[in-house]
Amino acid sequence: MVSAFYDEFPYPPDGLVDGPPPGFNWRWSFEDVYSSCTGLSPANVGALKSLRILDAGCGSGVSTDYLAHQNPGSEILAIDISPGTLNVARERLKRSGGDAKARVRIKNCSLLKVEHEESFDYINSVGVLHHLPDPKEGLKALAKLLKPGGIIHLFLYASHGRKEIQSIQRALSLLGANHGGEGVRLGRELFATLPVDNLLRRSHEQRWQDLGLVDANFADMYLHPMEKSFVLSELFQLVDFANLN
Repeated sequence: MVSAFYDEFPYPPDGLVDGPPPGFNWRWSFEDVYSSCTGLSPANVGALKSLRILDAGCGSGVSTDYLAHQNPGSEILAIDISPGTLNVARERLKRSGGDAKARVRIKNCSLLKVEHEESFDYINSVGVLHHLPDPKEGLKALAKLLKPGGIIHLFLYASHGRKEIQSIQRALSLLGANHGGEGVRLGRELFATLPVDNLLRRSHEQRWQDLGLVDANFADMYLHPMEKSFVLSELFQLVDFANLN
């Protein structure tokens, strides 16, 4: 179900460009991430050819592209369950030159089934575990793939920050919205029909409207077929379950 959703709505929906991705974000640079988390310089930064990175749930390859350009010479395995989305990722890496900056392999598989691989120095998993039936098992699977002293970059939905979005999700569910294009049409019609002072409409227009102009963003926010969110105590329970710090 989730795979088919992303085949229809490849995500992130960032456009393809010729040349490196714009800007620099420290989260994609292993040297910067390691230094930020530990206060030290990683021992193998001087020999990046030995650096192994897993992009677990790479989607359309936006994160993979940054990882390749900001960790030149590294080995990157980018995985995702959506074949359609991975086609976009391959084209992105080709056009950006990312596949020449690092040794990038792109593979269609679940992060729960990564087999016959050596462990990784850095695992990137942004916006993925909260779309699994059991996020705990997902993080546990990633932890098994991590080298001792390695780092996982994890992004999960926060329950308090998504209250308005979840209210809209419930409203669309009650209206019978599906997870495809018809659901997007119904969702846009709902916002256009609600009174201008309605809390959900105001929340959407003030916080999310520009992001939601693209159908893939709108669908990912409001129509995803499988989604969980966490409060801080649940986040730390997740980390403890996977025996991570």
